[in-house]
Amino acid sequence: MELTLIEREYISKLIFCIYKSTHLNSLRSLKKEYLEKSLNDIIDGASEYTKYYPSKPDSSRRDIDEVISNFKLEFNDSGEISNWLNQTNHPLINCSNPRTESITIAQQFHNTKNNALKSGTCKTCTKDCNSTIDQPFLEIIKSNITYVPKCSIKMSSNIEFTGFSITFERNISNDRYTIKRIRLNMNSYHIFRRLVNRFSKNSRWQKITDELFSTQEIFDYNYQSQDCKVNLNLIDSDEKSSGSLAELIKRGYYPLIKYKNTERNDNFELSPIVNCLSEMRRMVEFSCNPLYFENMFEMFTNHYPSFDFLRLSDEKYLAEISWKCLSCTANLSSLERLSNELSASNSLHFDGLLFNSVTDGKLDFLNFEFNVDTARFWMC
Repeated sequence: MELTLIEREYISKLIFCIYKSTHLNSLRSLKKEYLEKSLNDIIDGASEYTKYYPSKPDSSRRDIDEVISNFKLEFNDSGEISNWLNQTNHPLINCSNPRTESITIAQQFHNTKNNALKSGTCKTCTKDCNSTIDQPFLEIIKSNITYVPKCSIKMSSNIEFTGFSITFERNISNDRYTIKRIRLNMNSYHIFRRLVNRFSKNSRWQKITDELFSTQEIFDYNYQSQDCKVNLNLIDSDEKSSGSLAELIKRGYYPLIKYKNTERNDNFELSPIVNCLSEMRRMVEFSCNPLYFENMFEMFTNHYPSFDFLRLSDEKYLAEISWKCLSCTANLSSLERLSNELSASNSLHFDGLLFNSVTDGKLDFLNFEFNVDTARFWMC
């Protein structure tokens, strides 16, 4: 059984809820003493003091040695260093980004929030660690496997962490989605359900969620992977995608890309494939932003971000509210089709996104898999 067609604004909310449920559930896997120390640091102000010292005004910013000295004096009689004051190359942190300087984690966090920096930050980590090959309008990872570091910032650095997988389907001629599959463990499912039910109630959202949770065959509660994935399966129902042109289209040679050039602007009309994939990319990167939870208490608020779909082409806005996916995985035929439908004018929709080509047969034609970062900043 499939759900009825769902509008994009509700898809974005569902992705946010399942992403947030993963963060909340990860608290269960923390060692009791580690969790207790983190909570104490929040209560007495040690976390605030050490985590945000680089963002203080220049007049009050102190030398790191002075910060460490004052931290021990004011907050820590045992002399134990806060993790935020450890260097990125410290064994407890285990940062393997080759473009990151040897700085404190607090400084690294501060740099990560600076969108002007294009490398050496937590946001650019996966791109910094993977080589790419030249492909028209797409950045393709050389290796078939995307290398994702597991520093202490990642929830996946804990072997007991489990992620999620949610699969949507969309016909390229339609602007709505159906949910095909949601995979997560049972604890995350219960959290996900509670988060969904906390949303402001309107009749449409109520109908979607009632139908979702009454369709239990959609759910798989035995997901054990650490991967966090949002999958988009596109359906091309164009009559020309069958018959004599089917093989050419599968190989990426799509002959019917239309362009629109008006007197007011030179913008090109997006092809259906580019439009669908770009929209899902923006929803995932908006909904799965670890900076929503800079501090642990922010995970327990009822704040639900709302994406402004009218600003899908506003790159400055998108940079401020988004966190880039680790990569987007698809088979070779799908990437060839996408590449063929891109041009210099619309390739910006995938600027900074790494693509990974796979040949293991797990992904069908026009199936795309967005890999979500497990970074957390509510603790390190």
